[in-house]
Amino acid sequence: MYSLLYKKQVLLKNKISTTRVYLFRIRHLTPFHLKKTSFISEAVKNMKSVGALAPSSKYLVSKMLKQIDFSKKITILELGPGTGVVTKQILSKITLDSNLVCLELNEQFCAKLEGFKDKNLQVIQGSAEDVATLFKNKSFDYVVSGLPLAIFKKECVNEILEGCVASLKEEGKYIQFQYSLASRKTLQRYFSKVDVSLAAVNLPPAVVYNCSL
Repeated sequence: MYSLLYKKQVLLKNKISTTRVYLFRIRHLTPFHLKKTSFISEAVKNMKSVGALAPSSKYLVSKMLKQIDFSKKITILELGPGTGVVTKQILSKITLDSNLVCLELNEQFCAKLEGFKDKNLQVIQGSAEDVATLFKNKSFDYVVSGLPLAIFKKECVNEILEGCVASLKEEGKYIQFQYSLASRKTLQRYFSKVDVSLAAVNLPPAVVYNCSL
């Protein structure tokens, strides 16, 4: 049995970044690699809802979270947290009186998130399409999303974004990463300001949308 693992080699001297794909036998993988393959396994089985074949890189996570003011009490909704790469970083930054709610459809991912055992974390198994019915209006300061909007049906995307807009406080922000600019026009229909930044070091390269009401 084999698993595809991605290794990024950055040649700083010549400022050249190259990406290589390696095949490893599962029995030779370290615990770190096994975490990666666990994500890949679930991603392959649920590609339409996961939308990625590797967890987000630290660089991408940092680019997303720099939009958030962690110095004060806040409530954050994370959509599609997966194995919790972004979740862990949020929990390490929020104040003791802040809250993070994770809405995840995949049962195995939910179990992993619950394993964090953090008093500031609430994990809900459910669909992002139900944000409007699950939460009261103006409940969150931030919505952080890694959902693959570009491959969802239009009706589904509209329902998700309508729910997010309703659940955000007046000064709230919606932060979304994607692997293309395909969702830009859609986001601009729901938010008055949409800033886009590139996370080029991520594999594959990603864009981060920072959206304001």
